[in-house]
Amino acid sequence: TEAPTPVVPAPIPATTAPAAPKESGPLPPPPEKSDSPLFILYGSATGNAESIAIDLAETYEAILGNPDTKTYFPSVVCMEADQFKKKCLPTWETDPVAGTKHGLVVVASTTGNGDAPENCGRFVRFLKRKSNVDAQPLRNVGFAVLGLGDTNYDQFCQTGKILDKKMVEVGAIRAKPLVCADEATDMEESVDQFMEQVLADIERACVEGDASFATMSEMKKSQETFPLPTEAPTPVVPAPIPATTAPAAPKESGPLPPPPEKSDSPLFILYGSATGNAESIAIDLAETYEAILGNPDTKTYFPSVVCMEADQFKKKCLPTWETDPVA
Repeated sequence: TEAPTPVVPAPIPATTAPAAPKESGPLPPPPEKSDSPLFILYGSATGNAESIAIDLAETYEAILGNPDTKTYFPSVVCMEADQFKKKCLPTWETDPVAGTKHGLVVVASTTGNGDAPENCGRFVRFLKRKSNVDAQPLRNVGFAVLGLGDTNYDQFCQTGKILDKKMVEVGAIRAKPLVCADEATDMEESVDQFMEQVLADIERACVEGDASFATMSEMKKSQETFPLPTEAPTPVVPAPIPATTAPAAPKESGPLPPPPEKSDSPLFILYGSATGNAESIAIDLAETYEAILGNPDTKTYFPSVVCMEADQFKKKCLPTWETDPVA
């Protein structure tokens, strides 16, 4: 009926002066200056991508030379993409100030049958390594990509698309959506818009340290926005069809068996493409699923993925389609 007498613990002798309690409140603002330069890499076969990258670097240098303009990066470095290993990677692997990112802009053209230019090939192969999906070597980087191409050829802007996709897979964040400039139509307009916006976008992304301002349609390109179900879907039991003859003996009541955890057939992706756009999208989708398959922590239903022209269906798909899968 009476409140118990509170037990007062004996004081603990202090060996040193106790530290002052931390005050709760907002995190400190990001630094006004990055401790790394803005990197601009180019992959160029004819010189167009190189020229655009150099123009962008000179633009930023001019801004840096204006004492009335506030900038985040203290300097700018422009080089061939294949020089990244010695001149960029040591910086990218260094943790920046908490909540910020190192800045990277890539301008890349596409040659041949969707190939990267010679001075960009090593960078593309580095990003494609499966081991780097786990290592996340670009986890400290915010980036933007400008791809150059011609829709009169297959594999339009394929190098730019690969760079944009693979950099996300190895940890980087997009500062802005991929821009593909078409030499056959509106290359100058696309390049001009990119040049006008990218410097502000890359600074904002690297100061804020996230891509929260990117559009949802752009973010869907990242494999993180394609989660697969972690549990098998609940089977749908169809309504019974009224019998026109004597009903068959009723089956024992009970739940249906769960579906298998793995399909016995691959996921087929077929494309019909005239300019290469549909083919490129199909290949990107297949590569996304392959990347998900390569993640041991992700549960998938299809064991593999096959991408091909639609007219190859008869030999490569139809035999599987005509085979009854697991009930």
